[in-house]
Amino acid sequence: MAFNIFKKKGRAAQKKEEKPKEAVLKQAAPVSDHDGLLSHVLQRPHISEKAGILAERNEYAFVISPRANKRQIKAAVEDRYKVKVAKVWTSRIPSKKRKVGKRVGIKQGFRKAIVKLTEGHTIEVLPR
Repeated sequence: MAFNIFKKKGRAAQKKEEKPKEAVLKQAAPVSDHDGLLSHVLQRPHISEKAGILAERNEYAFVISPRANKRQIKAAVEDRYKVKVAKVWTSRIPSKKRKVGKRVGIKQGFRKAIVKLTEGHTIEVLPR
């Protein structure tokens, strides 16, 4: 009788104890800023033509830390600007090669977040 060591076990044996979603959310990284945990999340507002168009729709762009998650971004914007955030989108802008004369350099990439605010809240990124 040959034993098949590659044979999959039954579903009951594979299934592990699943934690409820509430327990998983409680174990997430802290998002409070009383210890300065969120001071590194927002690096600066991202100023561009597209960011100006987004500001008209109550959406604002920020350059963020590469390790920041959406919960931390939301908490940092709400804490710094005293507004209510409705939604957060993130994207990574890749680094690119740029040529200046004979030399080839690299334009450094970054991570960007677009934050949508609830109705009635605004941020003045550039003073008028």
